[in-house]
Amino acid sequence: MCKIPRRIPQLKVAEAAAMDPVALQQALAGTLSANQAERNAAEAALSGLDGAPGYLPCLFSVITSQQVQPAVRQAGSIYLKNLVGKHWQRKKLLADEAKLIMFTEEDKTAVRDGIFEALMGGNNQTRPQLADTLRKICHVDFPGE
Repeated sequence: MCKIPRRIPQLKVAEAAAMDPVALQQALAGTLSANQAERNAAEAALSGLDGAPGYLPCLFSVITSQQVQPAVRQAGSIYLKNLVGKHWQRKKLLADEAKLIMFTEEDKTAVRDGIFEALMGGNNQTRPQLADTLRKICHVDFPGE
């Protein structure tokens, strides 16, 4: 799923975090910082990754890892829920394509394949977010049902 390359400078190159769960954890942890500048930098790094191939499965692996701090897992699950809610659609719904994020089918499949297990193994902080993520996926993937 995620490859862990050698140490990458924290929040320096947004694309590097897409394949590095440690850098992704650091960015998610940064969103919890009391320091506004750190929070802004972390949020900018995360939004720079939106739609990057491999990002959703890497984010999902951070959320489901028992080795990651619960608060970071919760931040990741909230971020995943918001990404899915805004950008899971299959068709281009926005007139401004610069705002459109298209996830690859491989990334979507990785999330679909793991979400039930993640719900069962989740904690009280991540389970509600993952349940809402699943609801949003089902709403888009099975619109008339």
